[in-house]
Amino acid sequence: AIALKCIEFCIEKNGATSMKNMIKNKCPEALLRLLALPDHRPSALGLLTKLSGYGEAGAKSMTFSSGLIFVSKIVSSISDNVTSADGSDSSSIPGLLTTTNSLLELIVCITAFVQANPMEKVKLDDEEAVSTVPDSEVITDVVLTVNKTLKLGALPGIGASKALFSSTQKVCSKILGNIARWEALEAVEGEEPGPSPREIVATNGSLPLLLDLLSTPKMIVDSDVETTDGKKKPDDKKDKKKKGEKEAKP
Repeated sequence: AIALKCIEFCIEKNGATSMKNMIKNKCPEALLRLLALPDHRPSALGLLTKLSGYGEAGAKSMTFSSGLIFVSKIVSSISDNVTSADGSDSSSIPGLLTTTNSLLELIVCITAFVQANPMEKVKLDDEEAVSTVPDSEVITDVVLTVNKTLKLGALPGIGASKALFSSTQKVCSKILGNIARWEALEAVEGEEPGPSPREIVATNGSLPLLLDLLSTPKMIVDSDVETTDGKKKPDDKKDKKKKGEKEAKP
């Protein structure tokens, strides 16, 4: 806990340099592992959220630290907690959803990086780039976790947190969209090619859930994503629309 506080202090005082040193010393992987410990999760998540905002370097560091595996496991676990809380302690659901949204934003960051950089050097001085696309088993686990999270909308206890859960739905749809755009891995010689990322999204139950979102498009489009830092991430499309309206006025 003290070490995490020290890292937070260093980042506040000297952000860019501290971030660079944190990545260089493999701190992202340690933070991802700490997500599994409830007592340290808030601090670790806060630092990873700052890391995700540190451009491609932050996203790259989480990608090559098995970020998808670590984060999706925690999201799946919290989804189970939401299900357990439904009907028994529904007052805890808003906090669980807020944490889920922040974790899902990390997955958005990683999946967007993989989409934009299907091949990348692990280190800048490496001679060859490697694929950033994980194997089909990892992709399937992430897709199933996202689907599991979307299915929480059927719980009666979610009704009191509709606005918050609409943010969850929005982030989940971003993740599935990013994964569906990933390049397929090249088949290993002598082996049958595995399913492409798009096929995994299409064949693991995501389609009915996405179609269900289309039945309430206004709720999804107009929602801001509320995360654990207490701030809402603005909807870019909505901001652009407002800007266009202002420019159109004489």
